[in-house]
Amino acid sequence: MKRNLLSLLAVLPLFTAVCSEPIDSGDAIVIGNTTGIYLESESPSFSLRKNYVKPVRYRILDSRNTPVRSGEWPEAGRGVLTVDSLPRDFYTIRLEGSNYTGAVPFGIVPERKNAPNPDMIFAADSAQSWLAGAQLRNSRHPGPGFHLAAEAARRAGIGWVRDRLSWPGVNPTPDKIVWRQYIPSAWELGKRGVKVCTFYSSAPAWAKRKNRDLPDDLAATYRFARIAAERGRGSIEGWEFWNEEDVANTMEGAWDYAAALKAAMLGYRAGNPKAVLLHGSFSAFPVRNYSRVVMKNGAIHYFDVANFHVYAPLCDYAKRINGFHRFLAESGIPGKAIWVTENGTLAPGLAQKKSYIPNILCYSPEQENLVAEFVPKSQILMQSLGVSRNFFFVLSPYTEGARDWGLLNRDFTARPAYYAFATLVHTLGDATLQGELSAPAGVRAWLYRQPDGTQTVAFWSESELDTKPYDQFHPHPENRYERQFQLPAADGSYLVRALYGAASRVAAKQGCLKLTASRYPAYLTGMTGLVPAKPFRKPAGTGVPKTTIRKHVILRADLSSEFTVSNTRDSVDMKQDSGRVTLQIWNLSNQPETGMVTLGGARCSGLPTSPVTVAPMSCLEIPLTVTPQLDAAGINGELHFEGSFSGEKISPLIIPVHRYERKLSRFPSREFTGILEPKRWRANSSGAMEIRFDPAEKAIRFDWKFTVHGDRGDRWVYPEYILRGGETLRNAAAVVFEIKTTPSIPREAVFMAVNDWTRQHGKTTYIWYHNPGPEWETRRVSFDEILPEPEKAKMIRIGLNPLVNQQTFWIRNLRVIYHP
Repeated sequence: MKRNLLSLLAVLPLFTAVCSEPIDSGDAIVIGNTTGIYLESESPSFSLRKNYVKPVRYRILDSRNTPVRSGEWPEAGRGVLTVDSLPRDFYTIRLEGSNYTGAVPFGIVPERKNAPNPDMIFAADSAQSWLAGAQLRNSRHPGPGFHLAAEAARRAGIGWVRDRLSWPGVNPTPDKIVWRQYIPSAWELGKRGVKVCTFYSSAPAWAKRKNRDLPDDLAATYRFARIAAERGRGSIEGWEFWNEEDVANTMEGAWDYAAALKAAMLGYRAGNPKAVLLHGSFSAFPVRNYSRVVMKNGAIHYFDVANFHVYAPLCDYAKRINGFHRFLAESGIPGKAIWVTENGTLAPGLAQKKSYIPNILCYSPEQENLVAEFVPKSQILMQSLGVSRNFFFVLSPYTEGARDWGLLNRDFTARPAYYAFATLVHTLGDATLQGELSAPAGVRAWLYRQPDGTQTVAFWSESELDTKPYDQFHPHPENRYERQFQLPAADGSYLVRALYGAASRVAAKQGCLKLTASRYPAYLTGMTGLVPAKPFRKPAGTGVPKTTIRKHVILRADLSSEFTVSNTRDSVDMKQDSGRVTLQIWNLSNQPETGMVTLGGARCSGLPTSPVTVAPMSCLEIPLTVTPQLDAAGINGELHFEGSFSGEKISPLIIPVHRYERKLSRFPSREFTGILEPKRWRANSSGAMEIRFDPAEKAIRFDWKFTVHGDRGDRWVYPEYILRGGETLRNAAAVVFEIKTTPSIPREAVFMAVNDWTRQHGKTTYIWYHNPGPEWETRRVSFDEILPEPEKAKMIRIGLNPLVNQQTFWIRNLRVIYHP
């Protein structure tokens, strides 16, 4: 017995140490409504998970970290804790004692009496079809959260969210459509009065005959768009075709995208005549020539709203949005309404705090505050610049590498920025922006008129978030940047709502109201008689230009291998002076179309000189041989197809020709022979990687192995080559190299220019190039528009994303071509 007791005492310290491990309050506390978002008419309630039930104290703090409630948990931990009469604000509840860490967030928002204002600018990209699915390793919420994300949108008062759809996922074969979570997720939003704008940026294999990414079967494109729009009607009231096609998600030319866009827009309109139609979002700035070529191809006649993405610092907004307005005016649609369908901030940097999910990082409280500060500032600034709808990225929880996006946490509780968003929407969602008030330097004050005729002033003090670009951004969270200013006001008491909705009152005396602005936006309500120093004038939207164009007849070109689409995808190069083109005339209507097509900018053989007839929902193919007429330098030209059917013009097909190889042959170049030395490369892959010189191929060889299941796993290999010994991209126009790979063609291939030497760090410019195959082929990566400051590159990565677990690729003869 004594020996057994001694044995027990020997292990007791270890047992005690294990039991005394800190417990995260988030693991112990269960919120009554899961998300922790409570309406003012509701009383927050909490319980303890069964394995954590014991006598314990709790404490509730408001957004200023001031204790507002505390005490013993009811029934020695077995009861439900209900908290009454909490005003609007963001709160945390935590368990007290040395064994407890962390806190559980919750908050109070007002209950909206009416449906959200359909014209409200404030919106959020929910992405819930992709991001709110079940995740088994999420111990606090392993099940799907589609309904939670939808309810979070409703409680915030948001009128529009943006979501996703997968064409291959729901329509894997021509005769099979299974909507999976996509349309039902939209219904969850629709039944709560929230409208959805959605997109897809991939096509099933059966809709692609030769293309890698875009559908080239325009009839299939039309049919799917019609069926999807019809099925989603009542919930999905906005449709985009593709996503960030100006920088990624397609290797086809801008003219090919324009043809597919036209087919999709016609399908959406047929399926839902009242839907808002948008081209796929353009995300590059300055706007690239790719986007201009899309518009020149007649895309302006098919969509209602222009679509852009912005992840720029706040100080860059005016330049970007004004640039978008100029681009639209140059394209022939001045004043076209603009939706920014993704608007996020990189200011918080990489996540710094460990999450409760293994190997996942989340934002620190200081980083959370930055996002909360950003939300109202970005929305109001976008509105002041004439943006019609601005979708914050993103509502649903989303971890991307070491970036922690989302207004909701991984357990679907709401983060501080959510309550900042809800306060903004409930305060200004029904109001009309009148303009900006005069204020001291460093203070911004925006005047809004409410439906009842009173005025609300949204105000803040500028911080480094407002004034610094990302490469100069160094946050100072301890500095509130408090600045005083004053407004004329009738004597009396006025209500101020803080960032998260907490109320306070200020008094006007002798016709003057003195206020303190901080970096965190606040809202002064109940004002009258104020006049903006800078009145807001909303750009007049044009909608779809009035035209008699026969929209259902669409021209498309199937180019032979004699044409090479540039990596900027805004032009083609030609190996010879002439090339073969199969002209496609698509009729996406239910009646025959008869007409003629002409070609400008080239000599042509094979084009009919008499009218042709195209049957309903079909395509007529005409083989041609074309010889572009180039400029005096023999570099630039354009294939310009036009036509008239049933007495009306059709939209053009315009393919710019740029003899890039001919131009580059006149430029100086330098071969980087160091690429053949294995020691010059640094392994950088999600799998095991070997680098060696292959004497038989006279090339550098990369072999790697992965242990990934499925064809969409996390396989990537991008070895890093640090520039040294006089190697530079200064004044570089392009990089040319030979490459081959085996045994399979990869999912995608990318060249990267990196402004750093550190592995996986530094500002990186991604340039997609055409997938290599099993034979040696030359790839040219042009820097035009894509890499405006090549001299900043200190390292390059060349690689690909394989589809199989074991593959090899080789590179040789890498040359940098410089501007003369």
